[in-house]
Amino acid sequence: MAKRFSYLIIILSVLFLTIIIFLIKESQFNTTTVKDITITSCSFFTLVLAILLYDRFDYRKVVFQKKLDIVLKLLVDLKSFTFYGKYVNANYDYNIGFEIDRNSLKKQLNSNHLDKIISFNDNYHNRLYEKISPYFTNPFLPKEIQKGLQFLYMRNNHSINHIQDAEVIRLFFSDELPFNLDTLWYIESSNTITLKSYIQNYISCLDIIENWINDHSNIKADLNI
Repeated sequence: MAKRFSYLIIILSVLFLTIIIFLIKESQFNTTTVKDITITSCSFFTLVLAILLYDRFDYRKVVFQKKLDIVLKLLVDLKSFTFYGKYVNANYDYNIGFEIDRNSLKKQLNSNHLDKIISFNDNYHNRLYEKISPYFTNPFLPKEIQKGLQFLYMRNNHSINHIQDAEVIRLFFSDELPFNLDTLWYIESSNTITLKSYIQNYISCLDIIENWINDHSNIKADLNI
């Protein structure tokens, strides 16, 4: 919106200068010419002022600010998570840490067990749900960002009792250590969300947020994403 107003003012400025040059060139610069230039100048600056005031009080600015506020709040909430993945088999088990940072997540795409299905306990699911669900009902969240969040909105879940430990990787938060394997664990009902796709979806979501901010800003946002 701001860019469109800037382009409009530039076009009007060029038009204004063209008219002034024409008046000077086609006249003897007498009293009538001075009067015409004065009237033209006043009209031009009045128009520019009206455009600037319209932009200032335009409701779209208010809506955009609310959108920006909710997008930035979402970004802070997403990056506040540090989760772990625990892999267990008959011989050993270990934890993998995941920071919600684009570079860190990309490095994790070289990890082992990327093909394992993610599973989660009630604590992981409920805390994510509490954080994310308000954004889905917020009317100011841009639709493309809401779509990018869908992978975190897992609602139809099943127990993993029928799945071998070596086929899954358990996600949990750092404050759940020491870890309890005896809690009830779930997988998303489609049974297709692997660790690799989960990481890729996180990276994609961060990219969508950054692109939205850059697309609606006059300068490139230098964000710690």
